[in-house]
Amino acid sequence: MTQDDIEYLKTLPRFRGIGDTEFMGLARCVDVLEPMRPGKVLFEQGDPSDGAYIVRSGQLTVEVSMPDGSGRVVAHLGPGTMVGELCLIEDAPRALRVKTAVPTVVMRVDRERFEALRRKGHSGAYKLIRSIALTVCDRLRNTNMQIEEKWQGVTASSTEMEVVRIKPQAGGAGGGLSAWDRLRGLFGRD
Repeated sequence: MTQDDIEYLKTLPRFRGIGDTEFMGLARCVDVLEPMRPGKVLFEQGDPSDGAYIVRSGQLTVEVSMPDGSGRVVAHLGPGTMVGELCLIEDAPRALRVKTAVPTVVMRVDRERFEALRRKGHSGAYKLIRSIALTVCDRLRNTNMQIEEKWQGVTASSTEMEVVRIKPQAGGAGGGLSAWDRLRGLFGRD
């Protein structure tokens, strides 16, 4: 990683409030990957997590996999944005597919090196985890607002009736249900 890359990371909101000594410990966890062509898959939904990625230049597309194998775009991420950061908190499979939309350079925060730093009690690692947690809270708050807006004007009794009536159809994966109907199933209602 070059001095220019280090200076770039220091400008990102995710790394604000992290002192120089703490930052240098975190910087040892970061690699700059080779430039990627458009359409290159960074990771697939269900892949094991190897690290968090920061867009240095270019753009990433975030997709949720649909039952028919296609992907539905849920976000476009530009320079300075981090994706896959939950793996720095919990080792779990990837929840979404991420690929390049244009020629893109990313920086990867290696999960194993970061975990070793965290196990040593490195304060910079904990400050980065706090920043990630705040971002996750913002995303959850935004999702809750979207759900609330979707349900505006729907009465409680009609909601219950509608949710109870939705059953997966026999046949193909996903049973022909919309993404919204599958979302309802996540909350324990078929």
